[in-house]
Amino acid sequence: MKKVLILALPGFASLVTCMCMREKKMAGPDPCSALVEIRTFSNYQSKGRGFFVDTGGLVITAVHVICGEEPDDYPDSILVITSTGRKYRVKSVLAMDIPMDICLVKVDCQNRNYLFLADHPVPGSPVVIPGPKETRTMFSRLYTDEAGRHWGYLRSSPEGGYSGSPVLSENDVVGVLVKPNGFAPVDCINNLLANANPVDLREAHRRYARTPYGYLMFSDAVLCLGDTSKAILYLRKAANMEPSLAEVHNNLGFLLKKQGKYKEARGELEKAAALYDKRGDPENARGVKEMLEELPK
Repeated sequence: MKKVLILALPGFASLVTCMCMREKKMAGPDPCSALVEIRTFSNYQSKGRGFFVDTGGLVITAVHVICGEEPDDYPDSILVITSTGRKYRVKSVLAMDIPMDICLVKVDCQNRNYLFLADHPVPGSPVVIPGPKETRTMFSRLYTDEAGRHWGYLRSSPEGGYSGSPVLSENDVVGVLVKPNGFAPVDCINNLLANANPVDLREAHRRYARTPYGYLMFSDAVLCLGDTSKAILYLRKAANMEPSLAEVHNNLGFLLKKQGKYKEARGELEKAAALYDKRGDPENARGVKEMLEELPK
């Protein structure tokens, strides 16, 4: 037996009791049966993934999947669509870890299939991101960011739209995909399950919207709509709030380079490279240094 997890949330009575015995696994050989698609309806429609972690409708996904596309664009509703096509609306968010970009939501359904959590992620092991286009890759290493948070790094990334998907090793969840090549490790999921504090959708978005992590994601969203100026504005706000986020300086430098503002771009990219080196992230540091070499002298 792995463990027995009993979760009692404020306002809910024992929402989940997970008896993690290998011989009693209910998700079956196909982990896709425990996956869900998540759509938010506000000024835009965004789409991401999630997965059931018990039979009572508990779903893990990424925070940026359930929030709106801009700071004042809170979602009117969140729709969870199961692998069988059943649709359920999310009433509240049970727990959020904004820096790690993961959250726990609940829908009113009794689902038979769910995924089990691994004990610990093991660097060097093969992993799978399940979905319509399954991605098989390697969990290359763990790294620690500037704030001391631990992240998993993948050798390759799946296509877009897979945010919130589980990262699986032997059909057990080792993390949640929240970045193109990065995931929040399973310990973060356990922390969510143990420290629930339910909020409604508007409050969840409000908490996320005015953080550097929110502004970083909003910049990606508006950039997809072709608004480079607003993307740069959001990145500057994120950099002012949290100067140690390498991804912010990386993205800001890239956009400034595209605009021909080479001197300012160089300053941002140099900051990004230094931060990536400091955290022990040679892959991203190398990419930034290549961009620096492309800048006019």
